[in-house]
Amino acid sequence: TISSGLCFFWGIPASSKWLKSHTSGRTTFQGADQQPGHSSDPSQGANAIYPAARLALLVDQVSESLRTEGPFDTDFAPPYSTMQVGVITGGAAVNIIPELARLLIETRTIPSEFPEAVMKRVLSALEDVAYLTPGVEANWRELARYPALAPSHDRSLAERLAKASGRQVVAAVSYGTEAGLFAEAGIPSVICGPGNIGRAHRANEYVLQKELNECRDVLMQIINERCA
Repeated sequence: TISSGLCFFWGIPASSKWLKSHTSGRTTFQGADQQPGHSSDPSQGANAIYPAARLALLVDQVSESLRTEGPFDTDFAPPYSTMQVGVITGGAAVNIIPELARLLIETRTIPSEFPEAVMKRVLSALEDVAYLTPGVEANWRELARYPALAPSHDRSLAERLAKASGRQVVAAVSYGTEAGLFAEAGIPSVICGPGNIGRAHRANEYVLQKELNECRDVLMQIINERCA
């Protein structure tokens, strides 16, 4: 067994460097619904795409505000929280008044900021946005969330692992893992993994055999040290 609540997170593409903190994340579904109708008479229905588009523009405004006004944390790149619309869908055909539009909105916050506060800047305007298109009803629900991994004041764990691997410790990254959940439970956590985040989430992503071997060797070394 490994004592002292030691946790490793392998498989996260981190160029085999040890990472001490990451952002938190939250994904929200937004919906706008109404009754469909034929486009030859727009007054017979309410176009759900229009309020959805207004909401998407509001997300863009909040995103720009985060970029220019902060708060900031220079350990991260970018050094501020982010928000974006990742998916938007709506309508069935060009001659039908759209009865439904959906947006998937994601926010990633630095550890000093709460995703609820950032998302509230959009959700608080949801009814007002829908009100501008009579007949539209808007709703939202949270699809997923994960907490940020705040930097630990105790650097011994990260430094011990960095020494074993010969890799530098990186202060923070702008993506998330389950490490934040373990840290919330009081388990010291760091992140490391083979590969590079620049290769991830795209066609033909890959991890080099050399990188896998390096992670295996460090993991075995630490297990042997802790269990000797």
